[in-house]
Amino acid sequence: MTHTFDIDFEPRTMREAPERISILDIVITPLDGFTGRIVSGVRAEIKKQARRARRSLSGHLVFERLIPADRNLVEFDVTGTGYFPPRPREIAMPQVRVKPTDSFADEDERTAILDTDTRLLRLIRRPEAVIDGEAMIVRGGVLRDGTWAAGVEVTGEADGNPEVFRTLTNERGVFAIRLRPPTPILDADAVRVPVRARVSLRFDGGHEWRSDEADGTDEESGTLADLRTHVIRDPIDIS
Repeated sequence: MTHTFDIDFEPRTMREAPERISILDIVITPLDGFTGRIVSGVRAEIKKQARRARRSLSGHLVFERLIPADRNLVEFDVTGTGYFPPRPREIAMPQVRVKPTDSFADEDERTAILDTDTRLLRLIRRPEAVIDGEAMIVRGGVLRDGTWAAGVEVTGEADGNPEVFRTLTNERGVFAIRLRPPTPILDADAVRVPVRARVSLRFDGGHEWRSDEADGTDEESGTLADLRTHVIRDPIDIS
């Protein structure tokens, strides 16, 4: 195609000039906190600016051409997605974005900067939405002062795996935590050997439950099988 007029490409020096008014935007990626997969159906809104995020083709939530502000409070709606609603997120402007090509003086600096990157929104799946057979799952209920405790943070670890996994109890005090066992070992025929691991859980950072100390466990020597669901028979009292 030919043009009958000149095309004026704006030089980069002009685009990045200090006096130029910047177009502010925010990008947030909602992820499943266990699998890391992008979650669809999440909505986001900045009520103060009456702006709602649009969802890009790759699943990112994008606010564009925002009114200049030092900070923006983003609220989320996860209705119908099967996840606990996340807390509103206050984002300093312009939004910090760490690039894969960024270099850091040391690991401490890298960790500190990554902690300021507000793009990733890690969601926790509600217990009624956890799918049996997708991972090593432990289900149970939590009591505090004789009543079912909602909103208790449950952290779990499988022996042999340094990762720490998290979930919450729902309104009925019930939880279902997904854990990843140690890396599976392949036998001589490259067939996956069934994985078993002892599991420990902590409730609000205090009371601990271990599978090898539980009474009445139906699992062999207190170890739990991968891709199976273990149900803690008795309520866990964290009073």
